[in-house]
Amino acid sequence: MLVIAAFAVQASSATAACSGPELAAFERAVRDELLCRSRALRTADPAPCTPRPAPQCAAAELAEVLELLGGEVEHQDDARLQARCQVATYRAAHRFLRHRLRERLRGERRQRRSAAGMRLERRCQVEVVGPPGSHLPRLGGACGDAAPGEGSVDPAALRRCLRPQLERIANSLLGAGPVRPNLLLIVTDDQHPAALSSLDGIAERIFERGLSFANAFTTTPVCAPSRAGILTGMHAPRHGVSANIIADDNGQPSDGALAFDDSATIASRLAAAGYVTALHGKYMNSYRFLSPYVPPGWDDWRVFVGDNGNFFDYSLNENGSEVDYGASEADYSTDVIAAHSLRFVEEQAENPFFLVFAPFAPHEPSIPAPRHEGALSGLPPWRPPSWGDVELAGKPNWFRFFATPADRLADNDPAVIQQLESLLAVEERTLELLDRLEELGLTDNTVVVFTADHGLLWGEHRWTTKLVAYEESIRIPLALRYPLGWGRHTSERIALNLDIAPTLASLARLDDVPDLDGRDLTEILDDPADWRSEFVIQHFEGGFTVPPWDCLRTESLKLVRHRDADDELYNLDDDPYEQHNLANDPAWADPLADLRERLR
Repeated sequence: MLVIAAFAVQASSATAACSGPELAAFERAVRDELLCRSRALRTADPAPCTPRPAPQCAAAELAEVLELLGGEVEHQDDARLQARCQVATYRAAHRFLRHRLRERLRGERRQRRSAAGMRLERRCQVEVVGPPGSHLPRLGGACGDAAPGEGSVDPAALRRCLRPQLERIANSLLGAGPVRPNLLLIVTDDQHPAALSSLDGIAERIFERGLSFANAFTTTPVCAPSRAGILTGMHAPRHGVSANIIADDNGQPSDGALAFDDSATIASRLAAAGYVTALHGKYMNSYRFLSPYVPPGWDDWRVFVGDNGNFFDYSLNENGSEVDYGASEADYSTDVIAAHSLRFVEEQAENPFFLVFAPFAPHEPSIPAPRHEGALSGLPPWRPPSWGDVELAGKPNWFRFFATPADRLADNDPAVIQQLESLLAVEERTLELLDRLEELGLTDNTVVVFTADHGLLWGEHRWTTKLVAYEESIRIPLALRYPLGWGRHTSERIALNLDIAPTLASLARLDDVPDLDGRDLTEILDDPADWRSEFVIQHFEGGFTVPPWDCLRTESLKLVRHRDADDELYNLDDDPYEQHNLANDPAWADPLADLRERLR
């Protein structure tokens, strides 16, 4: 009676698919069924057991819970410790559902007692017995792949799969959709595509647990235009930031920069929908001419005022007041903005939030945190086939003129190491943020996105910056982790920085989102065939030595049209390092003409 009364009282605060007594009956049906299975595991001759049925409104959910927990299992003499782990998963699942239903009926977003009670480590630290598929513990349904193979059981992997699946079942029982997810966007600055290989923790905690893209690109390989594209989902001619500046020293848009409509960002739309928003770290270049102005849509604004050198001796605009930081170890900028982000997450744990964590690393001049100086000094120098390309065959004259002399190219090796070492603090603080989400009961309902504004070259084609159309300059890391939405998937389809804003808008279930240039990346999960096969990249005027160019990049070909130089054409299937320009090859005349027309 007490259990029924508790559900009946709480059910009045939400529209439930099942009534209070029916939810209590469902919980008892789950408990009885799992007790029967537990007895069967403990003895070869269990007493007869007839679990009570679930109410009609919860019959499908009961069947799903039981399938998720692995179907019926029998006693195994040689797997006593494994059986103990299987029973622990039963108990953890029942506890989670019992507490989570009450939390949701009270209107709580966070998993509190529900997540705290789902502990498997103590009873699931076991070695498996028997061939894969025959031994315990055993999961089924959406978690079938989380069951252990050969070796030892991974309790954390069991929990990571079970918990969001049980959350979804609880939502179904209540007749409610999932709460609007929190959104955490992590954006690094000038990150070479190969740098991710030094960030094992980020790879394991985000890329290997979410939707990751092997072919992700920016449409403008320079900071301000790319960041504007991330925040708006629009190409540069639409969002207006065509140069690497958003204002001049009079606080006005400069020639070629255009007036950026900073009210049209994903932050403004999320704020209007009830999200609490924050940007910590880098906004855009030349923001120093606008500070202490805070753009619309941002509730917590802690942003670098200067363009470069933002590791020590920098200033942050903190909600309209400029605060100076010095050169002590405690002032290291990645740690400072991460502390602000951790505080924001803790303060907004009960609200839907959108947080952009945008450290300056690994932008040059890269300075590692003092604790990481020399940590990667033993790495071998970066030497892909295109590094130190002495002849630069087929490259434009302006490129050949500004390329680093071959005999000085190795001078850049220490800068590469410093970039990688500066990212170690980014990884530490990112993992700390993920840990705090877990402690607060927010992991399953938080979308975590990791990306960079653009790439960088480390000496390929004798080039050591960005701005060009070569792969190292335009490729970005991109992964989205959302336990309640999907598990691990890797896509080979083309993803763009412009896709981030519409994806976040879709996940937050925003209404009246305008037509954007990017697309919702989660559509790939439903129909990967219905996706883009080519896209446009551009570099505009803007005070750099690199003249303007336009590029059409397909899944296998790349055409670069320089506005004051000859074209470049590369067959990326045969020439992934872009060493053989085919633009003057008669055999490629027809494909070249077709690409020119499509780009035009």
